[in-house]
Amino acid sequence: MYKRQKPLHKGLGLIRRDKNAFGAAFFPLEGEFPVHMPPFKRGKGPFLYDYDENRYVDFELSRGSLIFGHAPPWICSMMKSWISKGYSGGFSVGVQHMLEKRISDLTGCAVSGRWLFFPSEFEAAAALYYIMGRYFDKERGTVIGHTGTAGSGFSPFAGLLLGARCPDAADADLDFVVLSEARETERDMAAKTVYRVKEGGGIFVSDETDLARYARMRAGASVYKEADIRLFGSYLSSGIPFGCIYVSESAVSRMRGIACYDAFTDIASFSFSLPLHTGKSTLRSLELLREKGGMEGFFSKQEKYFRLLDGRFFEQEEGLVYLKKGQPEIRYPLLHLELLRKGVYFPLSEDQPLTVSFAHTDEILKKCAKIVSSTMQEHVSGTNEGQR
Repeated sequence: MYKRQKPLHKGLGLIRRDKNAFGAAFFPLEGEFPVHMPPFKRGKGPFLYDYDENRYVDFELSRGSLIFGHAPPWICSMMKSWISKGYSGGFSVGVQHMLEKRISDLTGCAVSGRWLFFPSEFEAAAALYYIMGRYFDKERGTVIGHTGTAGSGFSPFAGLLLGARCPDAADADLDFVVLSEARETERDMAAKTVYRVKEGGGIFVSDETDLARYARMRAGASVYKEADIRLFGSYLSSGIPFGCIYVSESAVSRMRGIACYDAFTDIASFSFSLPLHTGKSTLRSLELLREKGGMEGFFSKQEKYFRLLDGRFFEQEEGLVYLKKGQPEIRYPLLHLELLRKGVYFPLSEDQPLTVSFAHTDEILKKCAKIVSSTMQEHVSGTNEGQR
């Protein structure tokens, strides 16, 4: 960003040697530059570094999960300290009780509900998939707001359902519904389906496994207040692989066979896999987030960045910054490549939000906003010139 990018000799060498590997498909070349991203070697604070030590300011941040940036010192020291006390879970009951209280405060969940914690949102999604069939006897579910296309984003739970048991929401007799809302989803349609399923005794799951889905819950749509189960992801832990399930007390009362000890250990064995160092690091993340004003403080940071950007090209939706839709002159893959060459890393899809972390200083944001605005103006002018 601040100096001329070095040629990608080492990075290109890695790509060319990796032709037979699955990962090579993600690094096609445009001339002498990877189309999507250079192969990154490390991250620190708001920056990513490739194998040739070029530096990029990261506005993707692992789909917004890295609330404090890459490798914050306090996470590194916390992980180093607690990992020596054990990799395994099963003895961190005290940590789980503290997590319940902190996440309840942050997300507005009632403390009387039940929680399960996991080493990733993928394991949480797999556990919830099992729980729906084993303890709720719910087999037929659908996903609202996930079209299965790359632009709609990926959700672990939605992915499981789309591949297994996802009938059409409009005409199916559903046992449960998962709201994994994409930007284009009409809320009225979502609300009607949710209420229809609940009236029939079904379960409503709110999929909040990434920041954009959580932001839509935060926006206050009334339908979210009806959630029986909420599924959370790694943004609660500042990017450390983490996932958790919240089940409301009313939903717990409808679970089958949960009273006996064997059934409890069957379901809780998923949760006991949370390593102690992950639980302690997540607690520290939540404490620091509270000191920064909680998620409201984080969304205020997004607002600050939005005000620096050119309003012709960007919009703010439910607290996050997006590229404005309906701009045919913006060819996003080319724009993404142009910004990479100038040291700015945007999300791979124009449907994903641009996020900033607490590690992005005001100086970095101001400099990047100028680079982004000028690049977009050049890009639009070049596109229009080419069309003429």
